[in-house]
Amino acid sequence: MHQFGSRDSSAVLPACTLIDPDSRRKPVSHIPAKQYVTLIVRRFRQVKNKVKVARVEMELTQQQLAKKVGITLLIR
Repeated sequence: MHQFGSRDSSAVLPACTLIDPDSRRKPVSHIPAKQYVTLIVRRFRQVKNKVKVARVEMELTQQQLAKKVGITLLIR
């Protein structure tokens, strides 16, 4: 018996699974709110770092292109 209509489950996201490396496909309802937030923050930081790396790589390629053309790019 699934009780998605019950009052206490409405606070939790119904039938939602959060995929994180620590717990493979554990339903959100089993994760305490605090831990859930830390997971989201951790995920956000991972994405942010990836973006940072991508940005640096982009700037490097821009520099290389500029060197080929003979222009020095000023990177803030």
